[in-house]
Amino acid sequence: MRHDVSLIGRQELRLSGVREVLGYNGEAIDLQTVVGQLNIRGHNLKIVSFRTETGDAEISGHITALVYVNEKAGKESLLSRLFR
Repeated sequence: MRHDVSLIGRQELRLSGVREVLGYNGEAIDLQTVVGQLNIRGHNLKIVSFRTETGDAEISGHITALVYVNEKAGKESLLSRLFR
């Protein structure tokens, strides 16, 4: 399955290769994609559509950030290292 991202005017986001919605509110949407976790940040975010059978999703709102989370196996977080 491919993963494609299309951002139109920072108001509309179209995605393919989405496996599941991990979390969602008006300021943040966290998705699991075929290439890892994608965190979307913004204002008035809405999931317009999500088709689990095809992995296609559409999001609207004012999008301020798209961040792919680097999930390296066995790597400790900064907080866990600080509080040992």
